[in-house]
Amino acid sequence: MTKDNEKVACTTQIIKKTEKRKNKSEVKVRNIKKKKQGKIKIGTWNIRSMIQPGKMRDIVQTLEKYKIDIIAIQELRWAEEGEINRSNYTIFWSGGKKQGKNGTGFIVTQKQMKNIIKFEAINDRISKLRIRGQISNTTLICVYAPTEVDTNEKKEDFYEKLIRECEKTPKYDTLIILGDLNAQVGKEDHIKTVAGKHTIHEKTNDNGNRICNLAAAMNLYLASTKFPHPTKHKIT
Repeated sequence: MTKDNEKVACTTQIIKKTEKRKNKSEVKVRNIKKKKQGKIKIGTWNIRSMIQPGKMRDIVQTLEKYKIDIIAIQELRWAEEGEINRSNYTIFWSGGKKQGKNGTGFIVTQKQMKNIIKFEAINDRISKLRIRGQISNTTLICVYAPTEVDTNEKKEDFYEKLIRECEKTPKYDTLIILGDLNAQVGKEDHIKTVAGKHTIHEKTNDNGNRICNLAAAMNLYLASTKFPHPTKHKIT
């Protein structure tokens, strides 16, 4: 990690460090640049399948309602990998050999497509999207983790592949992991370096410990635990 960037593990929110400005003129210049570039609204959503007729239309309408520019999606359950271009959005996806299970991807509004550097389909649980920024680029990794009751072998295989993809992130990129981690993160002291106190759970389960270990190893932070959301917004 460098002083200019902080890598972040999150669901819907991003935390960044701000470097100290040397003088007021530098602040003004950067504020002007930021205003010109505008903000990008990023989210994540386990859509539970996009096989049904009309489901894609319904999802896009929801994104337009909340003015989301880029969303990571899980469990779309499409086979193989690909890209669909429409007038107002583009869908990238990474699936398995057969339709009906797992799958991750991204939906990007057309106004943001000019900032997309590359999409990578890793497997049916991991996909990546790299976004061009004015000062630095951002790498998004969309994940759909094994459930708590899955085998240790399946979990270890998933996290080994996820760590490898994290390590491939360019040095000066901001890294964001987002998606459905199927984990419970509690309030224990040993995870305070990577998680905040605003979590609905008291104890961390096995999947939660795995994501906390990943965060510690990759210098990440579980940003969704940092902010005091209403309880109903902490449950998925």
